[in-house]
Parts: sequence; structure tokens; C-alpha cells
Amino acid sequence: MGDPKEKEYSIEDMVLSEDFRRWILEGENNEWGNYAGADKDRQAKLDEASRLVRGLKFKEEEDTPVISAQTFVRVRRTVLAKAKRRRLYRRVASYAASMILVGSLTFWFSRQPLHIENVLPVAKTIQNYYMAERGTMNVVRLTDGSTVWINAESNLSFEMDSLGRRAVLSGEAFFSVLPDKDRPFKVICSGVETVVLGTEFNVNGRNGKVSVALFEGKVSVHRTEDKDEVTLFPGKKIVFSPVAHNYRVTGFDPDVEGGWRYGIIKCVSSPVRDIFERLSRIYNVEFVVAPGVDLDVAYSGSFSNLPLKTVLEGISYSANFEFEMDGDRVLIR
Repeated sequence: MGDPKEKEYSIEDMVLSEDFRRWILEGENNEWGNYAGADKDRQAKLDEASRLVRGLKFKEEEDTPVISAQTFVRVRRTVLAKAKRRRLYRRVASYAASMILVGSLTFWFSRQPLHIENVLPVAKTIQNYYMAERGTMNVVRLTDGSTVWINAESNLSFEMDSLGRRAVLSGEAFFSVLPDKDRPFKVICSGVETVVLGTEFNVNGRNGKVSVALFEGKVSVHRTEDKDEVTLFPGKKIVFSPVAHNYRVTGFDPDVEGGWRYGIIKCVSSPVRDIFERLSRIYNVEFVVAPGVDLDVAYSGSFSNLPLKTVLEGISYSANFEFEMDGDRVLIR
């Protein structure tokens, strides 16, 4: 980077700067040491950013302090607490898109990289493909400026032209769509189409069902085979059952539907078999269950940015099973 004194940096900029972290954590002699000078405002920001960096957990196996996804989440939460949520949400989303310049932003519980991708706009119709493998989460900044969090073992295609924006999803993703009244944004997942102008919502197309949970704005949802639309408002969720050809609209828990973006795993009366399936995607492990283990036992609980062993310790006590971790396999008995 150039001389920091030549421009103003926010606290977020400093924490997400590799040079700044090296200066704080390793005492590396670089231009950050001269950034504040006699400027009290700059010094205050330096002090706060230094406090944040020293309190963050970086990957121990790396030779250099490469920021992890867990760290990024903690920075984001701290920043959001200090300003209006909506304004800073856009700023932090843009920081996420630029993190590929910082280094290998790694989802804390995985050896796989969390990719941050920027797609440069081009003329006419453009189409791009993205995916998140098991044990990873992919944060994508689309050509229209919208941001998508793609959950583990999911893939997404996106195309845009002068008439509209269209995404096809397999798996689960959270969308933060920028408003554009001239180009509606459509998401198609397992025969269910969601149409928006600008909003935030989660789409999950797993286990033979498709659910759309609306966090902000307004969307219309319908099956692609018919045009009977259902309008959703914030705090509402629609669940389609393609086999039964019906749907239901309910409220939802934001942590259950969208907390996965921040490393939150929340279960509400979830069968253990469903929890194991979810954990296998998140942590990229295989569960081997011994005969006689009751997989229909329901479990309720919440975990935030914890190792798999800690999560299983919490679940096993309530669900009455024992476990043993063997590399990428988890033995349940």
C-alpha cells in the first residue's frame, strides 16, 4: 500500500488492512507508525482499531496474520454497533467484496477458502456461475452491485441484461439486492420463483422443499408452473412443498434462516438426523451412525462460531449419544 497519511482511513479500513495488522501484531516498521501525527481524531481511530486487532483471533497455523471469516464477522458486528445498521451494511458488504485483496479469507471452521468475487460489468447479456463447496461459504458481489452469501454445498448462476436480473439457485443463499425498478431481480430455485426490486431475503432449496424468508423489503413468490403469486412482507416466510403442491406462510427466527452467514447454527426442535446433515455440509465431515442411535430425537439450541467438537458436545448431552472424531469422519454411537 502507499503512504497511509495521504488519505483518510476508517476503523474498518485499518482492521482489514494486512499492513496495519502486521504493524500492530508483529511490530513491523511501516508507514502506519506515522499515520496519526498530531491529529487527535486519527489517533483515536488508531487506538480503537489497535484494540480490535489485538482482541481478534487469527489463524494460528499461518505464518502471517491472515484475517479469518470469524474475525471478519466480529469486526462487522463491532462496526454495526457503532453506526446506523443500514448505512454501514452497504459499506461492509463492499469491504467483503474487496477482501480478496487482503488474502485468503477463510471460513473459520474449514480448511477451504471463502472466496470473495467481484464481477466487472460488461455490455449486453452477462452470465456468471458461482459455487460453495462443502465446508465453505462464498460471498459474491454481482455485476449489479447486489451481494449474495452462498451457503455450503450450493451453486448459483446469474445473468443480467437491460431488461432484468435472473439468478438460478441450487441449495441455499442469502440475497441483499440493490434496488433497480427498471430491472427486477428474479431468483429461481427448484421450481419456485421469487421476484424483487430491492430487498434482503434467504432462499433454501434443500430436503425436497423450498423456503423464502424475507428480512427486508417486499417480494412476490410463485411456482414457475403457475402464476398465483404470494406477496411476502418482512418477518414472513413461505415454504413450498413441490410433492404435495401446497405452501404455508409463517413467521421465522432470523438466526435460523440467516444466521449461517455469521457462523451461527441455531436449531429449533430439529431432528438429530437433519442436524447431522447440516453439520456435514458446514464442517465438511462425514457422520457414521451406529445401529440403534435414535436420529429422530429433537434438539433445540444455538451455537456461534464454535468448533465442531464443542457443538457436538452440546448436542450429544441432550440427544443422548456419544461421538468420536476421526479426521474427516465423526462416529456416532
